[in-house]
Amino acid sequence: MKNIFTAVVFILAAPDYASHAATLQGTTGPPNAVSTGVVSSTNASASPNGYEIVARGPNGRTWQRINVNTNASGKARAITNRFIELETGMHVLKNGQWIESSESIQVQATGGALAQNGPYQAYFPGDIYNDSLRLTTPEGKVLESRPVGLAYADDQRSEWIAELKPGSAADLLSSGNQVLYTDICTGCRLGLSI
Repeated sequence: MKNIFTAVVFILAAPDYASHAATLQGTTGPPNAVSTGVVSSTNASASPNGYEIVARGPNGRTWQRINVNTNASGKARAITNRFIELETGMHVLKNGQWIESSESIQVQATGGALAQNGPYQAYFPGDIYNDSLRLTTPEGKVLESRPVGLAYADDQRSEWIAELKPGSAADLLSSGNQVLYTDICTGCRLGLSI
């Protein structure tokens, strides 16, 4: 999912745009993933101060504005102002296009929930007792996990308090970017929030 960290780098009148756009390309994207051309006005996110997005990559986007100044002798000169906004996981590659990532989780009609609008894809099963949580990395690796119970341990003893209840599918809720399983263990009332 996305991290909160955001940084802005200002580059004024940078003549070599391709080298600056290449800084957007991370190790998680394909070699030609960064768009280096000007985004058309229908796809651009223009800001009130005249900047528009001209390049996107997995971890950032380049904003650009072109100002035309006329000097005292009447000669016009175009000045390009750019800055690169950086954020881990800012975009995800879908159908060859970098789109804005989101942490949203959608409950599926067939059971379970999916988070598939970010660099990492997650599956939350409707029945956590018979199925497992799955996380797919940007490299395509699938990581699976399933809770089995609740244990307590200290220096003098360890104790098994509760185990996962069969049919722990009740009350799978999605509240935007969290999934909540309620009453999942025998022996105590326990919920799991992911």
